[in-house]
Amino acid sequence: MKKYKNKRTGDVVEQDGYNKYLYKHFDFNLSAAMVEDSCDWEEIIVDKAPEYTVLEYETIAGRATLRKNGTYFDSSYCRDDVTGATWEEAKKWIEEGENKIISIKRNSDRKIFTKNDRIDAYIFNNAQILGFKLEKHSPGKIWITTLYGNTPLHLVKLSEGLPLFYTEDNNIPVYEGDEYWYYHSDCSSGTIWHANADCVNKRLDDVKRFSTKKAAEEYIAKNKVLFVTEDGKGVKEGDGVFAVTSSFITMSYTNICGDYWKLTNKDSDGTKYFSSSKGAQEYIDNNKPMYSKQQIKDGFKKGRAINVNAFLEHLDK
Repeated sequence: MKKYKNKRTGDVVEQDGYNKYLYKHFDFNLSAAMVEDSCDWEEIIVDKAPEYTVLEYETIAGRATLRKNGTYFDSSYCRDDVTGATWEEAKKWIEEGENKIISIKRNSDRKIFTKNDRIDAYIFNNAQILGFKLEKHSPGKIWITTLYGNTPLHLVKLSEGLPLFYTEDNNIPVYEGDEYWYYHSDCSSGTIWHANADCVNKRLDDVKRFSTKKAAEEYIAKNKVLFVTEDGKGVKEGDGVFAVTSSFITMSYTNICGDYWKLTNKDSDGTKYFSSSKGAQEYIDNNKPMYSKQQIKDGFKKGRAINVNAFLEHLDK
C-alpha cells in the first residue's frame, strides 16, 4: 500500500487496503485525489527487499561464499568466524564481468539456483543455467541466461529452484537454511551432527544427511559394522552369519540382532562367526579333533620316514 507524508505537518497517511481511493490516518481520512494530486503531500518510497541473495561467486583466487555475518569469504574456509567482503564490495567485482555469480537464493521461497542447474522457465523445459547477471537499473533483480540462445529469463518467472541436496531418508529435498542431521559415512564415531544447509556444507564429502535425528539414529543402528567375521566381512544389524561353537558340535546360521552387550562379548564362549557356510566348514575341518590315538598310531609305519600327505590320506580313508 502507498504511503504519503505531509510536507508541513509531517503527518503520514496510508492507502486503505480495501479502498484504493481512500487514505487513512489515526485522526482522519482523505480521498486519493486530495493526497496524490496535492503539492502538500509527497510519496514515501519504500525500498523493496531484494528478490535474490547471491550465495557464491567467482574471484581471482577461486570462490567466495556468503557467511552468517553477511560478508563473503573464501569458500574453502568452512568456518564462519571471519569478516570478508561486504555486498557492496562484492557487487562491484561481480558487475565488472559476465557470469561471475555461481549460486543465488530466491528470497521469496529460499529456492537455490546454481550454474548448470536444470530449470523450467516460460515455454522452455529442462533449460540449463549458463550464468547470472545483475540488473543495474533495477536493484535487487537479476537475470538468468540459458542455453536457449542466451535468452534472458527473469528470476521470478522461474517455476522451481533446486535444493542443495537430498536426504538419505525418503530422498527429502533440503534448501538453503533448512535444518538437517548428518554423520560421517563410516559410522565409526556414531556422533550425529546438526546443521543448517548452506553452500559450504553442501560440499562436505563422505557424509550421510537426514531430515530428522531419529532417522539418522535408525540408519546408524542398521548400517554400523558391529564386528568382523573370521573371514573378514563386516557384520551389521540384521546380517546373517554362520556360527561355529568351540566344541565344533554344530554350525548354525543366525541373524545378528539383540542387545549390543552380546555382540561385544560374542567370542567369550569361543564361538567363531563366518560370512559363508564354506568358510565355516573349512574352519571345522582344519580345527576339529577327528582322530583317535589308535588311528594316529596306525597312520605311522615302523621303519619308514613320515610323509605328512600320505599320513593324512591314510587317516581320511
